[in-house]
Amino acid sequence: MADKENPSGIRSKAEPSIGVSQGEDDTLLRGLMTASRPQRALLTIVFTDLENSTNLNLELGDERWAALREEHFQVGQGLIRQNEGWFIKYMGDAILAVFATASQGVRFAVDFHHDLRKLSAKVGKVLKVRIGLHAGEVDVRKGDVYGTEVNRASRVSTLGNGEQTFATEVVKNAMDALKPEWRYDVDFCDHGEVSLKGFAPAKEHVWEILDLSWLSVKWRSGVLR
Repeated sequence: MADKENPSGIRSKAEPSIGVSQGEDDTLLRGLMTASRPQRALLTIVFTDLENSTNLNLELGDERWAALREEHFQVGQGLIRQNEGWFIKYMGDAILAVFATASQGVRFAVDFHHDLRKLSAKVGKVLKVRIGLHAGEVDVRKGDVYGTEVNRASRVSTLGNGEQTFATEVVKNAMDALKPEWRYDVDFCDHGEVSLKGFAPAKEHVWEILDLSWLSVKWRSGVLR
């Protein structure tokens, strides 16, 4: 629940007043997602979508492409668990997951881009995902999530290109509220207010999440010069 100390309503393990032990978020999220009755909860919603999948399918053929797409899914699922999130489902070439905190969702996004670069190098094919993050109240029923905020997160995920992550302002504000050591090596680039399909005429203020460690590598290698 939102309060004066945490206006975004997103709980963070970095806040000492919370007293959350390691793994508690995972336990609470598991209880929520496996509850027998419908629940209403404030969660960070993450959508990923694989870029250029149709062309890769045509190039590799159905069998090879299915195997590579599955490997990309397994990388994503492993990182969702590693960052104490909950895998919801695959949607075509996309993944839907939820996290108890914004920082867990951001960490997952950074990790997923990083590990897909390693997978790309291993298989000799470029695999990139666009990712969208939003936080809000959702309906939880039988391990799935529903509602306006889920749809909003889905629309945010369509804003970028491969290796880009976009987030709504509520996610950005939650990260800003963390202590510096809990913000990871990321920054936010302001993309202003945009129209999301199905939400017009309302505007959504969105931010691109920048992985500063990766940008530093690209700068040293001369890619950004």
